[in-house]
Amino acid sequence: MSRIERQPDSPKSLDMPNPTSECLNTPFDIAGVVIEKWQRLVDLMAELIGVPAGLIMRLVGTEIQVLVSSDTEGNPYPPGSSTTMAGSGLYCETVISSGSELLIPNALASDRWKDNPDTEFNMISYLGFPIRWPDQSPFGTICVLDCKENAYSEKYIRLVAEFRDLAECHLQLIHSEFVAKRDHQTVAQMVVDLGHQKEIAEEANLAKSRFLAAASHDLRQPVHALSLFIGALRSVPMDAKGQGLVDQIEASADAMDRLFAALLDISKLDAGIVEVLRKPFAIDAVLIRVYDDFAGEAAAKGLKLSYVRCRAIVDSDPILVERIARNLISNAVRYTDAGRIVVGCRRRGSSVAMQVWDTGRGIPPDQQQQVFQEYYQVDNPERDREKGLGLGLAIVRRVADLLECDLHLRSEHGRGSCFEISLPQASEAAMPLSEPVDKICITSTTGYVVVIDDEKAIRAGMSALLTNWGYEILAVSSADEAIQFLASYTAKPDLLICDLRLRDGENGIEAIEKLRTEYNESIPAMLITGDTVARRLREAQARELLVLHKPVSTIKLREAIVRLLSTRSAQQKSNTEV
Repeated sequence: MSRIERQPDSPKSLDMPNPTSECLNTPFDIAGVVIEKWQRLVDLMAELIGVPAGLIMRLVGTEIQVLVSSDTEGNPYPPGSSTTMAGSGLYCETVISSGSELLIPNALASDRWKDNPDTEFNMISYLGFPIRWPDQSPFGTICVLDCKENAYSEKYIRLVAEFRDLAECHLQLIHSEFVAKRDHQTVAQMVVDLGHQKEIAEEANLAKSRFLAAASHDLRQPVHALSLFIGALRSVPMDAKGQGLVDQIEASADAMDRLFAALLDISKLDAGIVEVLRKPFAIDAVLIRVYDDFAGEAAAKGLKLSYVRCRAIVDSDPILVERIARNLISNAVRYTDAGRIVVGCRRRGSSVAMQVWDTGRGIPPDQQQQVFQEYYQVDNPERDREKGLGLGLAIVRRVADLLECDLHLRSEHGRGSCFEISLPQASEAAMPLSEPVDKICITSTTGYVVVIDDEKAIRAGMSALLTNWGYEILAVSSADEAIQFLASYTAKPDLLICDLRLRDGENGIEAIEKLRTEYNESIPAMLITGDTVARRLREAQARELLVLHKPVSTIKLREAIVRLLSTRSAQQKSNTEV
């Protein structure tokens, strides 16, 4: 067999050619254990048939190679030997090209086969079958060769065919293992890619949230100035048409204010800058306040809003719990057309379930999770802003997650809903809650008010509004500028109104302290801020300063001014009487 060249012994594991078009350029490995099985197979095949050579051949590129060779006496084909496939004249080339079995009892007796290269090794008889990959592409052959004439009985032909089938089963397993491994790697890579994409999306979302939270002060400024100018415009004489336009401007500003505040709330929650300040408090103190605020709105719609008093003490953040309650009750009032709304609590072991029941439109089961998504509203595909913003329940879910409280919804379409949040009961006595500013009754007051704000538009709006209310105003951009102007005044300021964040690193807390030191008197003061930095807000509270958040409605601003000036007047009267 002059055209077959001797090669080094084959290793335990051999690289195989590409078996299928779907696996192009992907080498296959046949594990050593499979090679060992095939070795036993060809050894047994040669022994049973009684021939010197049993082989498994494989295609390797343009060559045909001896993959496994029987360990029998007189076998001239060592593993790893190979020859060029095309035009070799070998028996196996015909088997592979025809795709059929081949039986040659005596090559020397055939004009076609007498010059076959295998006759050089005195291998004059041949029986071989093609071996195929699962996609029917050729792998190689399985064959036996004899040095004497051999017609091979039907039994031997079936034996070689069975061994061929067994080899193809092994190839099926190898192929399946490869496909499974490839698919696993593909899925694993997809998981990694999706993970990266998720991280990118989450980081982009956090960046957006951090930007909005950080820019809260600057974004609130023009909205706050607009509110002041609208308030000042109210006192300007105008006809009914003009008043109607002012009403429309105010309604639009209020809608923008609500949307803006909700967006900032969500952004702050997503950015993780909202702090939870837990303390034991009476849940009744929060719920009765919220109930009172919505009683009038519910009555205007013909709804009966009821509150069941509760003596439970819970351990949570009262401000955040109140935000949840306000959003839930507001949602109930908005989406209840007739009937009643009930607000109350149920004790459940170590928890208190705060509940808001309504006889509203209800929510279909397939939409009950979606209502907690941003901007999702049942029966409002046209995005009618008069039906709400679709952010209230999204804020409720985020605040509940922040408080680590379970949030539940039970609803039946057309019959109503119940929203419930579980709060932990407190083991300590309740701490008092501060009274909200908007509970102060407005009375007529006068006084000298110093406004410190670095925004020109806000100074102009505040000056116009407070002047209309009867106050004498000094509006400046810094504490030093205020002191410079006040030096020529004999009267002391009655009230200080400062922005928290001022220019050149100054803040309102420092400005108030500087003016109080200048007069050696604790002048009543309030901070109006769009800042969300918790550290600064806690510092303001520690100084017992009243804090209002921009944009401030004219009603809340006037109530706050009246409260501070009335308290100062009462203290001065008391000191005089003593």
